[in-house]
Amino acid sequence: MRTLTIRILGLVLLMMSSLGLSMAQNSYYWGDGQRIALSEDRSAVIIQFKEGAAPEELMTTRQASLSLEIHAVQRRVVATFAQALSSPAEALRRLGIPASSVKSVSFARQLEDGFRLYLTHHVVLEVGKGHRLSDLDATLRQFGARHLRSEALAEIIEVTNIDQVLPLANALQEQRLAAWATPDWYAQATRYQDPLYAQQFQMNNTGQTIDGFAGVTNMDCNAPEAWAITTGSSSITVAVIDDGVEAHEDLVTSTGASRVLGGYTPVGNGNGTPNASGAHGQACAGIIAASHNTIGVRGVAPQVNLRSVNIFAGGETTQDLANAITWAKNNGAAVLSNSWGYTSCTFTATNLTNAINDASTTGRGGLGCVIVFASGNGYKTCVDYPANLAAVIAVGAFGNDGIKSSYSNAGSVLDICAPSNDVSSAGALTGAGVRTIDRTGSAGYSTGNYTNTFGGTSAACPVVAGVAALVLSVNASLTLTQVKDILYTSAIDMGTAGFDNSYGNGRVNALGAVQAAGGSGGGGGGGGTTCTDNALALTLVFDNYPEETRWEVRSGTTVVASGGTYGSQADGSTLVVDLCLPDGCYDLVMFDSYGDGMCCSYGNGSYTLRDASNAVLAAGGSFTTSQTTNFCLGGGGGGGGSCPAINFNSYTINSYGGSQDQGTFQVQDAGATLFIQNNAWKSISLNYTVTTNTVVEFDFQSTIQGETHGIGFDNNNSISSNFTFKVHGTQNWGITNFDNYSGSGWTTYVIPVGSFYTGAFNRLVFCGDDDSNPRTGNSYFRNVKIYEGACPSSSAAIVLNQGPVHALMGTETEGSLVAYPNPAQTQLTVELPGSESVSGLTLYDLHGRVLWRENMESSTTIDLGVFPAGVYLLTVQTEAGLLSERVVIQK
Repeated sequence: MRTLTIRILGLVLLMMSSLGLSMAQNSYYWGDGQRIALSEDRSAVIIQFKEGAAPEELMTTRQASLSLEIHAVQRRVVATFAQALSSPAEALRRLGIPASSVKSVSFARQLEDGFRLYLTHHVVLEVGKGHRLSDLDATLRQFGARHLRSEALAEIIEVTNIDQVLPLANALQEQRLAAWATPDWYAQATRYQDPLYAQQFQMNNTGQTIDGFAGVTNMDCNAPEAWAITTGSSSITVAVIDDGVEAHEDLVTSTGASRVLGGYTPVGNGNGTPNASGAHGQACAGIIAASHNTIGVRGVAPQVNLRSVNIFAGGETTQDLANAITWAKNNGAAVLSNSWGYTSCTFTATNLTNAINDASTTGRGGLGCVIVFASGNGYKTCVDYPANLAAVIAVGAFGNDGIKSSYSNAGSVLDICAPSNDVSSAGALTGAGVRTIDRTGSAGYSTGNYTNTFGGTSAACPVVAGVAALVLSVNASLTLTQVKDILYTSAIDMGTAGFDNSYGNGRVNALGAVQAAGGSGGGGGGGGTTCTDNALALTLVFDNYPEETRWEVRSGTTVVASGGTYGSQADGSTLVVDLCLPDGCYDLVMFDSYGDGMCCSYGNGSYTLRDASNAVLAAGGSFTTSQTTNFCLGGGGGGGGSCPAINFNSYTINSYGGSQDQGTFQVQDAGATLFIQNNAWKSISLNYTVTTNTVVEFDFQSTIQGETHGIGFDNNNSISSNFTFKVHGTQNWGITNFDNYSGSGWTTYVIPVGSFYTGAFNRLVFCGDDDSNPRTGNSYFRNVKIYEGACPSSSAAIVLNQGPVHALMGTETEGSLVAYPNPAQTQLTVELPGSESVSGLTLYDLHGRVLWRENMESSTTIDLGVFPAGVYLLTVQTEAGLLSERVVIQK
């Protein structure tokens, strides 16, 4: 009996523990790596019906004190009551719905800012690193779930019991069976409409009075000035993601053909046709692309094509919206205009975020779609989701008086602003409205084909989308980062000097943006863009999880460039991102969402940032969650970057040479020094193309001499004497031109690698070879730098160029010129045996520039104190011809 009591008690405790876990897991969800708190809202429910049931036919009671959304396609009803309910069953009784027809009833969840979310029977996820989909089977069975289907960027899981959706999603993520997992929430996305839909001053503000409100001259987007350069290109397509766009008399080509292409509606897999009462998307489309003709209004980019993506058919979940973004990207949209969002700065959905990030990186063949979102009309000091994502351009609004519209959401992630209307917090019209197209006839805001009652950040967003389309019409090869940079740097400052939370980077400037993109006047467009500051290239070699990698370049706390994540990039692939930055100091911050960097547990990824001279400004790959490297740019025009030393803490130290490597290593001096000993051959993964200008500079020390101590590049794991520069040792092996280590202390070596070999390599090799017992040789490599030609932070600031040197050496005659010691540090003695008459001794740098010259007899001594470390050419002209000798100066 006592045993039975204990077992029963244990069972009760287990049930209580399980219940506690379930309750705990229902109090939050995971979104974009954040744990987001939830509470239950008993005043609203979502009712999901069994297959074959028709919700609108089953409700026998409708109370005036509640509001209803009926999602017929998804067989769902969302009901909001005036007061909290005692139980989900009470909702069925009040609506007169028979329980036998219902699949589930669930109370709404509420975020801390009051935003409501509703559970569906689906969880969306990405399988975790190192796992397969089948590894989830046991957990899915435990929670009564099954894999339903795969979509572009997610796996869809169906859960039978609605109460298990949150616990399952949280368990999958927290157990790392999923890289991310989240309920496929239904939450009401909102078309950002001004409260009064109040009114084409945004194109050209002359100070005219509209709707009784006087404007301020030039408070517009400089559209007419830009149209003198380009009115857009039919090769550019803008997706209007809204409530649908249809053909219109003012959306046609010069021949009358419609510029509205085929579309998409994620609910029901439709073709983008507008809703019966939908006119919002049509109004946005007119601001972007209305034709310049003799009727109606003018759009910012009247030559571009449009795609209609209708996300307001009813009841769209976050996955439906993710599918809409992906469809637009996959169907050739270069710009995505989004005058909608969730009226919450807290809400986030990983599946939707991933779709947006994917479009921003893989769209346009890897250049990235330009994704523009309205900041929201909530009178708030934060920007709504998804406009608050780094991958998108968040747009605020100002009125025809040039003052921020009171409703326009503001904050530190607001990017830019554009003209719209304004209303007071009480809803009174305080600024002129926006003129644009309307749906034809009575289907729109008015009974005509145009409206003067449009506004809000909804009207500001398509202005920026149109300007982005003009920029790409001029130069379609621009990356997303370059387009953002052009829009932000060409924007006209408003409000507080510089960036501010009310106006972002300022007022969008169509003329300045088109000019920065390469437009040069004359009504056409064309031509490429030239970086007039510092041109940089960020090379990303991905591991097996590109979707975890993202990066930012920061100037102080301001993000000036960013990219990622890279979910659609192939595993192990390489992507080069072009950047253009003004002089100054910056931080390159690399992120990995899983916390294992880009190397080396799941593939050998890396990153390298180079300037225009191919000098490495930052490099790495082996880190945890993030890695920050500071670099400075100076001199403009893309040169003059710093030459940072390799930080060995940023790399995995690999064994190299197979059985040749018997030794050990230590990383010392906070990553500045690699110490190897006991017959060691080691390497780091480093993708580098050695050119004729490539230099390796490092400090070397050894306290126990082995057979070969050296450094070099390689592209496989087999040791090579043709690639390894020996600087010390008893064995005659490798490239021995620099074999002159004294045996004690630190010596700085500057090796012009490109003078000996060139090519593409994937590792940097270090050796302290000592096969003979007791294998005690050691090597210290400190402050290792790789650069092209010149390094401003180095004493060896020599640009290596073999052309002039080879020209000089090509005239060399037979003879003997002796220069010693070579390499030299402080003095060089030059001897010319024999009695030839000489006319001069000359020291050249490898540009062929004369650095020193004097007449000599049979010998002379040159003081090297004034010359930096590097490689030089020494020549002497005799009666018989020119004699030369290569000289290495070390400091």
